Amino acid sequence: MPIEDRFSSPETIESPYDYYDSLREQAPVYFSPTLGAYFISRYDDVRQVLSNPDIFSSSPRASEQMFTNFAEKYQFIYRDKGTCPPLQTLVTTDGDTHRRYRRAVDRTFSPKALQALAPLVDATIDSLIDTFIDLESVDIYQEFCLKLPLYVICDVVGLPHGDAALLRRGADAAARLAVAALESEETKVALHNELADLHLYFQRYIDKYRAAPADNLLSRLIHTVPEDGTPLDDQELISLLTVLNVGGNETTTNGLGNTFLLCFGNPEQQRRLRDDPTQIPTFVEEALRLESPVAALPRWVTRDTRIGDVAVPAGSCVQVSYAAANRDGKQFGCPAHLDTQRADVKKHMAFGYGPHFCVGSMLARLEIHKSLARLLERTSDIRIDNGDEPLRHDCKLVVRALESLPIRLSL
Repeated sequence: MPIEDRFSSPETIESPYDYYDSLREQAPVYFSPTLGAYFISRYDDVRQVLSNPDIFSSSPRASEQMFTNFAEKYQFIYRDKGTCPPLQTLVTTDGDTHRRYRRAVDRTFSPKALQALAPLVDATIDSLIDTFIDLESVDIYQEFCLKLPLYVICDVVGLPHGDAALLRRGADAAARLAVAALESEETKVALHNELADLHLYFQRYIDKYRAAPADNLLSRLIHTVPEDGTPLDDQELISLLTVLNVGGNETTTNGLGNTFLLCFGNPEQQRRLRDDPTQIPTFVEEALRLESPVAALPRWVTRDTRIGDVAVPAGSCVQVSYAAANRDGKQFGCPAHLDTQRADVKKHMAFGYGPHFCVGSMLARLEIHKSLARLLERTSDIRIDNGDEPLRHDCKLVVRALESLPIRLSL
């Protein structure tokens, strides 16, 4: 029986793993008319694609159905608002262009820089916990997961915490436009309007730090000339900030939410972590593997090739699924089972693989490790408290995002 295209199904969006299992077994390189792309679900195939950027480019080809972040037909929105349209930078370029942008931000996310940032992360975690620690119940997704990564990236970049709502809307818009096949024409226009507003906002801070340098990432990007001798222009700066905003918003937020769900929804697992906090790092890696915060990202095929047994023509789009690959039973034994003793857990691809391995992965891990450890330290028990209502995920193929996570606290 042919595999049915179920990518637009609410049931698949909410709980995709059985469908991914079917695809891995029956059609590991599956062309989805809904996505306008080949969906890649096996670990080895995903690794093959990510390891060969010459064949599988990160730079989008013309695809109105799949990837409209940079589509020319929407650039009038930015012109009408008096700002520049999105430019392909850190995530959507290859070769020397990608290295230009990667080098511009690498220093900020180095181990040495993160060591200096750790006290600020600690303080932000505790200040957020302080706002609800005396309550019996709280939606920890809304009151913690959505706020911590955004506040941290604001501090890194040089933006005020008070603008969180605008930054969050911009991150959501960019993530949704990355799989625009699931959006209507009306919502595509609305999402580009959100991005245009974010661009105008970033421009104000570019102008501010150009006039008055400060000790933050944005100021360094403005005043440091890259190795190629060409300063970053405003469009490059805005587009880099957009990428960092998505990473600081979507990726770590969802990593926190998914980790908390797996811990607080399993009382026995939670007890083991309370008794032995040294298991927390491995638990976090398993949570990232089981519920990959970035579920999938696209690549574009530059010449006729094969993935597994399937011929994939030049010009095609492939959607590499980290979420499916991370549950491949040929790579991970009992892949649906959370195992804090798993020896090969760090082979997961929650942060990608190859030249585009996530630049903020160490910061994301730092925030998730410290958040879980501190919540366990400051409470005696935490339970999911959603009553009869099922927990639901947001409608985004590229990220695994909860809508809410209500919990009950015991001190």
